[in-house]
Amino acid sequence: MQLASIRDQMVRGRMLALLAAFTALTFGNCVYNGLVGFDDNMILEGNPAFTNRQSLERQLGLSGATSAGLRTRLQELPRTVFRFALNRNLRIASHALDVRLFGMDLRWHHLMNVAYHLAAAFAAFALAEALLADAAGAWVAALVFSLHPLQTESVAYLAGRRDVLSGLLYFTAFLFWLRFRQTGSRTEGVLAAAAFVLGMSAKEAAATLPLMVLAHEALSRFETRREPVTASGLAREAAGIVREHAWIAACVAAGGAALLAWIVSRGLVHPLASTQSTPERSLFWYGGSPAAHWATVPRLLTNALWLVVWPASLLADYTFNAFPWSASFLDARTLASLVVLVAIAAAAWRVLRPHPRALFACAWAVIAYLPYLPWVPTYHNQQVFAEHWLYVSLFGPALLAGYAVSRLKDRYPAPTMAACVILVAGMAVRSAVRNRDWRDDLSLWMKTVASAPQCVRARNGLGITYFMRNQLTEGAREFQRAIEIDGTWYPPYFNLGHLLLTGDRPKEAEAALQRSIELFPGNADAWANLGAALLLQGRPPSEVEAMYKQLHARGVSSPLMNHNSGSLLVLLGEYDKAERVYRNVIAAAPDFALARTSLGALLVETGRPEEAVRELEAALALDPDQLSARVARGVAFGKLRRTGPALEELRRAEAMGLPPPVARILNAVVLREAGEYRRSIDLLHAGPGLPEPEASSQLGQTYAAMGHFAEAERAYRKALSASPSARDYYLLAVVLEKGRKRVEAASALKRGLELSPRHQPSLKLLESLR
Repeated sequence: MQLASIRDQMVRGRMLALLAAFTALTFGNCVYNGLVGFDDNMILEGNPAFTNRQSLERQLGLSGATSAGLRTRLQELPRTVFRFALNRNLRIASHALDVRLFGMDLRWHHLMNVAYHLAAAFAAFALAEALLADAAGAWVAALVFSLHPLQTESVAYLAGRRDVLSGLLYFTAFLFWLRFRQTGSRTEGVLAAAAFVLGMSAKEAAATLPLMVLAHEALSRFETRREPVTASGLAREAAGIVREHAWIAACVAAGGAALLAWIVSRGLVHPLASTQSTPERSLFWYGGSPAAHWATVPRLLTNALWLVVWPASLLADYTFNAFPWSASFLDARTLASLVVLVAIAAAAWRVLRPHPRALFACAWAVIAYLPYLPWVPTYHNQQVFAEHWLYVSLFGPALLAGYAVSRLKDRYPAPTMAACVILVAGMAVRSAVRNRDWRDDLSLWMKTVASAPQCVRARNGLGITYFMRNQLTEGAREFQRAIEIDGTWYPPYFNLGHLLLTGDRPKEAEAALQRSIELFPGNADAWANLGAALLLQGRPPSEVEAMYKQLHARGVSSPLMNHNSGSLLVLLGEYDKAERVYRNVIAAAPDFALARTSLGALLVETGRPEEAVRELEAALALDPDQLSARVARGVAFGKLRRTGPALEELRRAEAMGLPPPVARILNAVVLREAGEYRRSIDLLHAGPGLPEPEASSQLGQTYAAMGHFAEAERAYRKALSASPSARDYYLLAVVLEKGRKRVEAASALKRGLELSPRHQPSLKLLESLR
């Protein structure tokens, strides 16, 4: 017996080694993938939770929990557990650990995804062996689960870790449950409950586990009695289990209640009476009506079944246009799908009734997928299907394959082995190829557009990718194509407006943003960008300010819009008010890096470079690639006469895309602050292409610092002839006053105040001249 046990352990060890090898070979190429802009960029790139403890606590729903007193922490424990368990926080915690261990070396992050998936495959093997009582069948089940091409979205895409972790813990919890039922050990029961809660904290769909337990308990009784399953008998057994073990029913109810609480707490359910889209949350009936929505569901199910059987054509986006809806239940596609589903269900019931284990495999696939069925409109990125939703469900078909192998391997060894080899090889190759589609945004969206040319969201995603790569022509083309396909969806208009604004085409940007606002009046960021477009066209800052005030009164607000309100106050010269606005924005949105950058720049402008450096360092900790923060930090170092760090910061900014003429002006500013006036003047005179009026304005400030007021006056007047501004009139007045030309100084200040009546420095100087 001991030799047999050792031999079994060696065989099992070889099986696990081969499972690990096949999984590593299949998914190894995704280690070199980058970030993909579904959730990857939002979760990982520049996420302050990974560099700031307070931000991490806020994201985990634990803000203040670690610093509170023991009594307060105990009182808040239920709420803290609820917030942690129902907000996918285990995924955030796992990414935070990766960043702590590996920094932002994405190869290690992807390797961890593969490692978690391998752990889930091992758990699937252990669970399948417990359910099938056959190591060979369990090994095939684990291979099918691990290598299936539908798993690539969860493994090759870093944000897909939610599914991998949830699946790993789902299998683990079920395993502990089985052991608890065998041994009655309270330890096993507590571990099952803990794994269940942790699975929920990775992804809320793990709430189906108690229902899965109920299905297993009912079907296992038929297995014990070795009798075929009947519908009435199954209902009777389920009712008996509920009566005998009320706590199982309580767990089922608790799981459902937790899932419902998560849905309600995040405002995910759209009112059933409405058939209109709500742009703020993208809640809608697919196809525009309940009939169309529900008529599409059978086709979604047949599509899922087909992808399980034949995953040749995979898609990253199943939204409108990519997956056309059915107009009604009389739609031929819906009718055909219903016929197929009924036929499959009837055949499975007829064939598998004598095989409760096989029926449980089918039940697993159905129960695990229940949370993803679009029973009612929910906020889910406008998707009615996603391949990663099948991560846990796939264990059902995998278990069914393992059961078939366990039944056929002794009777038909050669054909069974040949079928397994073909199946495993085919899945491994298809998955390895699909992994490369998830390499980055460009490869993913190009592949999606090639597979579904009418997919609006894919076109929009491809446009954003081009925009982020500074390929503005290509980005605008994709946004326009998205608009041509469906002109009622606001994001392509908003993104096109943002792109045109960046490309210095404010008039065209205004038109796109206006259309975006017509479709979604509550989009505060669109209003914020519209204000910027109007300013670039020469509209008075006071007019844009009045527009923002009206929007605030209507409750339309966002951190970007509030930030822009502060920037308007800077333009109007109301520096004290602008500072208060920026600080309020930071208090409300501590992770909004742009507000910290603008505050830092304002502090530089108002002569507080030490405070500015602190704010700018905080901004760069949140977003290291923020060009404007690098520039402002360089100028702040210059004001502090830290010439070396200042010039180094400006060199980094130029490498990030700061135009060389602008960099030359800023270098001149730093040299001036260091007292190297002649080098500063030489830079400001060097070569063509220096932007006016800034070059002349800075030249005037250098001459003024040298005490050469006549030269400074000429430089300021040249700047004002290029573009009048309150700031340059103020600087001109300063040198005129120092040159004892008080009347001319007062006249310059008055002309500047005509442009910006609230310019604080001008008002203060004019008061002193009276």
